[in-house]
Amino acid sequence: MSKRIRLTEARVRDCELGEYADEVEAGLMLYVTPTSRRWGLYKWSPSERRPVRKSIGPWPLISVDDARKRAKALAVKLLDGESLVRPDKLTLGDLTDRYEKWNRTRGLRKPAWVSDLVELSFGDWKQREVSSITKADLAARHEHVAATRGVAAATRVIKALRALYTYAGDQGLYEGANTARAVAITDGKPRRRYLTPVEFARVRAVLNAADPDGWRGAYFTLLLLTGARLSNAASMRWDALDLDGARWRIPPADSKTGEPLEVMLVPEAVALLRDRRERVKGEWVFPARRKGTQTGHLVEPGFAWKDVLAEAKVPLDVTIHDCRRTLGVRLTASGAPITVVAKILGHANPATTARAYAWASEESARGWLEKL
Repeated sequence: MSKRIRLTEARVRDCELGEYADEVEAGLMLYVTPTSRRWGLYKWSPSERRPVRKSIGPWPLISVDDARKRAKALAVKLLDGESLVRPDKLTLGDLTDRYEKWNRTRGLRKPAWVSDLVELSFGDWKQREVSSITKADLAARHEHVAATRGVAAATRVIKALRALYTYAGDQGLYEGANTARAVAITDGKPRRRYLTPVEFARVRAVLNAADPDGWRGAYFTLLLLTGARLSNAASMRWDALDLDGARWRIPPADSKTGEPLEVMLVPEAVALLRDRRERVKGEWVFPARRKGTQTGHLVEPGFAWKDVLAEAKVPLDVTIHDCRRTLGVRLTASGAPITVVAKILGHANPATTARAYAWASEESARGWLEKL
């Protein structure tokens, strides 16, 4: 929450850390951080139908009087329906931030989904102007992601870029073509890949061994034990866990169905989390591997999963999401009713579970055949 004060040179110099709104010029903001004092505009944009921010510059290079003049000039542009970001100067990072803020105003369940993917796959492009990104650039990055993290991950990042370009065009921020649509993607057929019993044993052996990354053993083991989705496990918070009750509560905002989800934890998962709690501080069970990331938690551990598969001598076509499918297959093969499998996997409708697991695994089919 910003504080409203009449800004003067002396007050700007003496302000404590925080945000300050000028009482003289509406929309003029002063942002005080440990390393700088910067001016900005925060004002309603009639054309975009939302409040927008625009950097004005640092103090004392820009005085109070000059900052007010610049803020007034920018406010006039907004009233005239102009955008404060020139289309030809729009950077990928600026566009991503705007898109996330727009998603938040719409109440989107995962407003930062594009931001997370851009940070992971296009972090080195965030200062590039959107107009400078070519089809060849995107095709090369798409190919790199497919080779290192799989076709599904490569498809997701291109879809994220398509969403950004569409938003930029609709908002009048960008007048060029949707370059991401020129890159061919493969959605593929519904997968039936899972870890076979032999592969499962090999992967578990690797995960139970010494953990060079300090997190991968716990993370991937939890996926195999709970069937949780990659993003839910990556953003797991300590305050969402009831280890005494062996439950993990996923809030509606993070649930695929939009409803609160309660994941049951088996004793092995509880013991694993208790051990991790003694070693990991902060709000996240799996904090980001690099400081300063937007989410603060693990985003997409694709590289580590490939390492696990290689060490376990398991084909690299197994994706992280296949851990979830593996649990479903193991439950159905054990004779668990579809309603129980649906409950464990968090499916709102058991019919969804029935469609996904109506087919029989080779091991299950062979077992029934040998009973004849």
